[in-house]
Amino acid sequence: LIYSKSIEENCRAIKRAHDRCMEWARKHRAVFALDKYHLIHFIRARKSINIKATVNI
Repeated sequence: LIYSKSIEENCRAIKRAHDRCMEWARKHRAVFALDKYHLIHFIRARKSINIKATVNI
């Protein structure tokens, strides 16, 4: 679970969490099936938002 006041910061934090998981997998010789999980970003828009902000993995 990641939250902040900024959509862009949420996307960066999700990316960092994903990168940590991938690093853990490399260290432990584990493999995550990328087609079996999704990173989902929900927002509660109270003002205009940057709809171009994405998580790039």
